[in-house]
Amino acid sequence: MLYPESKCPEADKEVLRIMKSPLAKKFNNDHQKLYSSLSEHSGEKIETWRDAGNVYDTLKIEKLHNLTMPDWVEPLWDKLVNISNWSFHLGFDSEVILRLRTGLLLKDMISNIQKKINGKLPELKVFMYSSHDTQVSLLLHALGVYNMLAPPYCATIILELHRNGQHNHFIKVFYLNDSSTDPYPLTLPECPQPECPVGHFIHLTSNLIPQDWEKECGLAVEEVVSKNAIAVIGLGLAVSVLLIDLWSPDLAAVQTEGH
Repeated sequence: MLYPESKCPEADKEVLRIMKSPLAKKFNNDHQKLYSSLSEHSGEKIETWRDAGNVYDTLKIEKLHNLTMPDWVEPLWDKLVNISNWSFHLGFDSEVILRLRTGLLLKDMISNIQKKINGKLPELKVFMYSSHDTQVSLLLHALGVYNMLAPPYCATIILELHRNGQHNHFIKVFYLNDSSTDPYPLTLPECPQPECPVGHFIHLTSNLIPQDWEKECGLAVEEVVSKNAIAVIGLGLAVSVLLIDLWSPDLAAVQTEGH
């Protein structure tokens, strides 16, 4: 649910389709000069935005740790930032990818929202999910609010559940990608204001909720059994990435891990 590269053959096929699409070919052709320069300086074969994005990730981490950058980096830095921003869009602008890579997370969030509304979780106030920058970007795309900026480390999407009257529930969505300011309120598509009725939120995301994720991913029965066994073994580890606490208003958040 939280790992955006878990085994899913159909998602892998969709990635290959995207990489062979006219838009992808044009983007890569337009950036061949940059790719050639990166190949020369890095010693790696850089042919796509994904390859260039990996170089950028490495350099960004080195910068964050105050390591000295090679002389060739600075002249290319803005282009690398742009590649990173686009890589989080070009690879995720697909309903198939969103359904298979963030659909389970949306399904779990909506389930918790409905349980809270129906009084099945009276004591719980907060659900926290910890994942990667790719999952944050996928969720932003799924909600129709990706801002064409790669999520920084510790970027957080906040979903607040509010009640106005006995039966009128609505969602507020915020995005925190800058620790020096308050989270930015987001207005979802077709919601006239930041307060989005729960029913509309569910309708907005309904096409991205898989009914049978394993089947839609094309996983064989033996692979599903093996995955479930691993999930049981790893239950103790799951506690480290799913936290439940008391807070108000009711809230669900997805946060990237620094890495």
